[in-house]
Amino acid sequence: MFDRSEVIDSLKQLATADREAGRRSHCQLLNFYAEQLNFRNYDDLIRSLKAVPDDNIGEVSVRLMRHICAARLPSLDCSYCSFTAFYDGTFGYYSHWIGWDDNGREVRIPSPLNGMRIVEQSRGCLPHPVYVVESSKELLAWQFKWLAGAVMPEALAKQFFVSFFNQDWKVSKNPPIRKIRAQAARRLKERDRLLTELHAMTPNPPRKRRP
Repeated sequence: MFDRSEVIDSLKQLATADREAGRRSHCQLLNFYAEQLNFRNYDDLIRSLKAVPDDNIGEVSVRLMRHICAARLPSLDCSYCSFTAFYDGTFGYYSHWIGWDDNGREVRIPSPLNGMRIVEQSRGCLPHPVYVVESSKELLAWQFKWLAGAVMPEALAKQFFVSFFNQDWKVSKNPPIRKIRAQAARRLKERDRLLTELHAMTPNPPRKRRP
């Protein structure tokens, strides 16, 4: 899916964007990130990629780009959107409310976010990788092979997930207030039920004996 030059260019971008660039030379960073991909150094990466047969480079490049996207940091120059790809082909995404539909359900669309903040808060805390995808090829690899979480530039997300953003037509000009209130009441009741069950499952702390 990716050719050799795309892998090499992406690794160079990691080195260029590294926040420690002032303390390490560009060559040191190239060697550092090559080592993160299980190569001895940057030159070893170049030689190894050249030695891979053309009919196998696709599988190898996708694996390497997966690690690169999992280590990449978002740009500070644009807004990002946060998505999760599931095994059943569906997606979840961080969203905001834009209205109610005719059935009293919320209408939501993906939210523009600070990509750096999302990555810093998510990596190391979630049980799955958070990829930073910056191109159509990377998005497709994430969507069909890598799955899990990803942040992507808002413009790229709008290009691939048009229907997620095109939700204005669902917003009702006269939303059914009774249904909205009824659904809110059901959600509160369900929340209270879950809290009650959680409280019942939580063991009481042992009492201290009086001296």
